Amino acid sequence: YYLKGDFDRALADTNKGISLGPKDAGAYNNRCAIYDSKGNYSSAMPDCNKAIELQADYPNPYKNRGRAYAGMGDYAKAIADYSKAIELRSDYAEAYYDRGLAYLAAHQQDQAVADFKKVLALNNSPKWQQLAQDELNKLGVK
Repeated sequence: YYLKGDFDRALADTNKGISLGPKDAGAYNNRCAIYDSKGNYSSAMPDCNKAIELQADYPNPYKNRGRAYAGMGDYAKAIADYSKAIELRSDYAEAYYDRGLAYLAAHQQDQAVADFKKVLALNNSPKWQQLAQDELNKLGVK
């Protein structure tokens, strides 16, 4: 349901999954992502934290917590979390892209450009490559 944008049904399914498997970091991460997508960042944060507590080497909750921080306007913490996700998974195009957006919001254009170019260099995700190229085009960067 999440991929179809039906966040309410995705949330209901994820809540059920958490009740059945309360030690599943993936389930907490998924619920964090759903809350992020709904713009409910304060609800996302505890689930991201729980996922990290359960599995500290799992990059996705760091990326999702970064989105929550960015959504709340705390770009320094967002950048730190995206950086941790990238440290754990060096080919994480989505985290590079999101960190690039956070750098832009924090008025750090050079770092943003570097991250968008890294997404292109990774060449592992056409979706994120296109989004990164779009950002570079907006900035007038070749």
